[in-house]
Amino acid sequence: MIAWTNLRWLWLSAAVASADLGLKRVMEKMLAEASMEVLPVFSLALGYNRGISFGMLADLGGWQRWPLIILALAIAMGLAVWLARQPVSGETASKSALALVIGGAMGNAVDRMAFGHVTDFIQLHWGGWAWPTFNFADVAISLGAILLVASSSRRESA
Repeated sequence: MIAWTNLRWLWLSAAVASADLGLKRVMEKMLAEASMEVLPVFSLALGYNRGISFGMLADLGGWQRWPLIILALAIAMGLAVWLARQPVSGETASKSALALVIGGAMGNAVDRMAFGHVTDFIQLHWGGWAWPTFNFADVAISLGAILLVASSSRRESA
């Protein structure tokens, strides 16, 4: 059964997508000349990703842009249906998790629609090792996924 009141959680999705898109534009201006080390293990470094996670599919000549946009929108719509089907009371962790993932997916989809790539700016590194750059939307998606798994595990063990 669909609980339309659960869709009020989409305010969190809109906030995540808006923050992500705003941060991307600010970081593009701020990092246009050079990267910025914030901590010994954390820098702000501008990057553009035409592919998916870790740059996979980035070197396919650009045809992947629209299929990736359609995939992100389909996932966001499916998660919104899942959100709407959650019980009206309780399940706060699951609802916020779904909203975080939806918001992150929408932030990256809008970026890809507007510019043909996703703008990344967060860089984690240690010594000679560096994690691929990522963005606020990726953080929201990851946190949402972790929260969703944790809340599901908690329900199963109860």
